[in-house]
Amino acid sequence: MQKLLTLSLITIFSFCCYSVVPDYRFAFSAGAGHNDYGSCILSDAVGNIYVAGVFRDSIDLDPGAGTDYHISQGNTDFFIASYSLSGQYRWGYAAGGTGDDNLTSMILQDTLLIATGSFEYVTDFAPGIATDTLRSKGLEDIFVLKYSINGFYKEVWSTGGISEDIPFAISPAGDYHYILSGTFYSSFDIDPSSATKKITSREGKDIFTGKYRSDNDSCLWVKTHDNGPIEEAAGTAQKKNNHIYTAGAAYGISFIYCYTGTGDSVWKKEMLPVFGGKSNISALAFDEYDNCYITGNFENTVDFNPGPDEYTMTTVSAARDIFICKLDANGEFIWAFKIGASSYDKPEAITISPSGHLLITGTMQGSVDFDPSPSSYILTSPGNDIFACCYAPDKALEWAFHVAGPSTYNSGIDLFASDTTLLLTGYFYYDNDFDPGPDTAMLTTAGLNNNDVFIARYKICNPSVTHLYDSLCGGDSIIVNGIWRKTQGTYTDTLTGRFGCDSIIYRHLTFTDIYNEVFNFNDTLLANDLLSKYQWIDCNSGLALTGETSDFFIPSISGRYAVIYYKNGCIDTSDCIDVNLTGIKTKPVPVGSIVFPNPSGEMIYVDTDDTGQQYIEIIHGDKIILSKTVYGKGLHSISTDGISAGLYLVRIKNSNGIIVTKIIKR
Repeated sequence: MQKLLTLSLITIFSFCCYSVVPDYRFAFSAGAGHNDYGSCILSDAVGNIYVAGVFRDSIDLDPGAGTDYHISQGNTDFFIASYSLSGQYRWGYAAGGTGDDNLTSMILQDTLLIATGSFEYVTDFAPGIATDTLRSKGLEDIFVLKYSINGFYKEVWSTGGISEDIPFAISPAGDYHYILSGTFYSSFDIDPSSATKKITSREGKDIFTGKYRSDNDSCLWVKTHDNGPIEEAAGTAQKKNNHIYTAGAAYGISFIYCYTGTGDSVWKKEMLPVFGGKSNISALAFDEYDNCYITGNFENTVDFNPGPDEYTMTTVSAARDIFICKLDANGEFIWAFKIGASSYDKPEAITISPSGHLLITGTMQGSVDFDPSPSSYILTSPGNDIFACCYAPDKALEWAFHVAGPSTYNSGIDLFASDTTLLLTGYFYYDNDFDPGPDTAMLTTAGLNNNDVFIARYKICNPSVTHLYDSLCGGDSIIVNGIWRKTQGTYTDTLTGRFGCDSIIYRHLTFTDIYNEVFNFNDTLLANDLLSKYQWIDCNSGLALTGETSDFFIPSISGRYAVIYYKNGCIDTSDCIDVNLTGIKTKPVPVGSIVFPNPSGEMIYVDTDDTGQQYIEIIHGDKIILSKTVYGKGLHSISTDGISAGLYLVRIKNSNGIIVTKIIKR
C-alpha cells in the first residue's frame, strides 16, 4: 500500500484556557504611611499605564529607586500617575485644596487624558508654580480635568450647586465627545459653556447623564433620572450603535436607561426585588454585538429578567452575592448567574475583551464559588481579598484568582494588547501576596495601620488552539503525542508554553480504507470497493489492460488478473485471481433493470422492462444469500430484513441476459 498524508491547519487564538490563571508579572505600591486609594486604571495603545486615586498627607508615586513625593493641601487630594508597561515611572500629578478632593473616573481620547471627580472649597488644579483655581458652590462640586498622555496639564472646568454633586463615571462617546454621569442635589447649570442647561432634582438625590464635546466641553444634552429620594449612579457607556446607557439603583431596584446619541429615550429596564430583595449595579460594559453586561451585588431574592418572564436568584445567606446579567441590544434578557458565599461580596469593575470574554474584579470574603456551572471553583479569603475572574461569552468560567492577605480592595481593571495583559489597581492593608501562582510577591504598606495604592500587571494565558486535519490510507499510522495512531478519531497533543500557558493541538485523523477483494462470477471479475477508480492488470506480464478501467472485467482469454484501486489519493492492488475460460460469457451490462435504493435499508426494489420470468439473487462473497423469482415487468420488492450490513451483489437473469450490480446494505 502506498502511504498518502495530507495536512490542513487551522489555528485559533483563544482568549484563555480553563483553570490557567494569569501569570504574575509585577506589582508595586504607592504611599507614604497614610491612607491612599487607587480608583481607576487605563492603558494606551503602546502600553503606558495611567492610574488615578486619592491620598492623605503625602504620597510617593515613584516605585523605583527615586522618589516623587506629593503633599496634600487638605484632607484628601487626588493624583494621576503614569508608568510604562514594564512598570517604570513616567510622570505624576497631584492636586487638591483644603477639603476632600476625589478623582473617580478617567478616559483616553487620542493623546488626551480626561478625568472627573469632586472637590470642596478652593482647589488649585494646575501643577507647579502655575495656578488654575476653582471654588465649589456648595458642599462638593464636579470637575472635569484634561491632561496630555505625556504629563502636561491642559485645563479644567467645574459645575455644581449648593449641595453634594458627585460624578461617578466618564466614558468616550465617539470622536471628540464624552458622557458624564453622577448624582446631584438641588439645582444648577451643568453646562460649562456660555449656554445654560439647568437640572433640578425632584426628591433629594437624583442621577444625571450628559453628553459633552471634548474640544470645548459644551453640553449637547442632559437627562435626569428620578427613581426615588436616594439614588446611586453605577456607570455610563456608549455602544457601537451610538446608544448611550446609564445604570443605577434606587430603593434597592437596579435600573438601566437607554438613549440615542441625540438624547432621545429608547427604553428603561428594571430588576425588581422579590420578598425583600435588593440589588445594586456596580458597572456595565458592552461587546461588539451591543449586548449589555451588568454586574453588581444583591441580597435575598431578585428577578433579573426585566421582561414579562421571571429569572430569580437568591443569595446564599443574608449577605450580598455578586450577579452578572446579559441583555441584548433591545434590553431583552439573555442570561444571568451569581457568584458568592455566606459573606459580603462586591464587584467593582467589568470589561469585555475583543474576543468577547468578560473580566470582572472586585472584593470577596470567605469561600466563594466562581463557577456558575454544576461544577465548582472555590477560592477562599482569610479577610477582604480582591478577585479577578474571566468568563466566556456563554458564561463558562475560564479562570479566577484572588490576592491573598489581610485586606485588599479593588477599584479598577483594564486590558492591554488584545486580551494579553490584565491591569488592576486598588488599595491594600499590611502584607499581601499578589502572585496567584505557587510563588509569592509580597507588598507591604508603608504604614502599619494605613492603606497604600497598588498597581498590578498579569499576563493572561493566550494559547493557540491548533487543529490539524490528517488524511491517511488504511493500514498506515502516525505518531500523535508519542503514540502511534492507526484508527480514525480526534487526538490531543499539548505543548507546554511559558507563563503556565500551554498550547493545544487537536489532530483529526481520517483513514481511507480500500476493500481490495475481487469476486469471480462465471469468469466475470468484479471489484469490491464501490467508490474507487480502477485499472485491471495482467498478473503474468504485470502490464495494465488497455481500456479496462471499470469496476468489472470480462477476460477474453484464460490467465491471472488483478485490479489496482485508486481512492482519495490512496493506491492498493488486489490479489491475483485465476480465470480458466470454458465457454461464452455474458457481459453484465444494463438491460433495462434498475435496483434501488442504494445504499438500502430493509427493502430493495427491482424495476425491470422484461415481461417474462426473472431470477433475482443477492450474493455475498461466493454465496447466494437470497433468491427470488418474479414475473412480468414493473416494480418488484425484495425484503432484505435479516441480512447484515455490508456490500452485496445483485444478479438479475432474464430473457435479455444477466445484470450484475452492487448495493450497500446499511
